[in-house]
Amino acid sequence: MLFVALLRLYSASAARDHMPMLKRIVSVEPPPGVKVLGAFCLLGAYDGLVLFEAEDFMAAREFLNRILARGIYRVDVMGAIPVGEA
Repeated sequence: MLFVALLRLYSASAARDHMPMLKRIVSVEPPPGVKVLGAFCLLGAYDGLVLFEAEDFMAAREFLNRILARGIYRVDVMGAIPVGEA
């Protein structure tokens, strides 16, 4: 299953930690069954995006708990279905 995690900073004061945090997210050891496909800085309503694969919802939740441990982001998570598979 593919997942898109859209990240928003909690506050403007958290912006100084934004780039180091996105770099940290990429370096976090994902739990078994999770593969990170990419992390991106965004311009617009969201500050970052993490694209990852997880074998199930529990593995996805565990990964999100690991990357969001510092608490500087709000996250919206969506499942992603590749075009042609829908």
